[in-house]
Amino acid sequence: MIALMIIVLDERADCLFECARQVVVFEQDAVLERLVPTLDLPLCLWMIGGAADMVHALILEPISQVAGDITAAIVTEQARPVGDGDAVAA
Repeated sequence: MIALMIIVLDERADCLFECARQVVVFEQDAVLERLVPTLDLPLCLWMIGGAADMVHALILEPISQVAGDITAAIVTEQARPVGDGDAVAA
């Protein structure tokens, strides 16, 4: 069964259809227009503890960032002219 539906927006906008003597009909699909059942997951499932027990990540992350900054190697390019440019023979 297909339900028919006619939409009238305004008399000025409707004048175009009346002058052209056309009728606009939109179809509604009953399967797509029905109510969707709600999922009751928050009420049915009990949550024990935090989400994946992520409290340890909040404590360890700043400590690991500081330790990584201290132990990281510092490699930079020397900003001086090369004195032995002719040492390598081609």
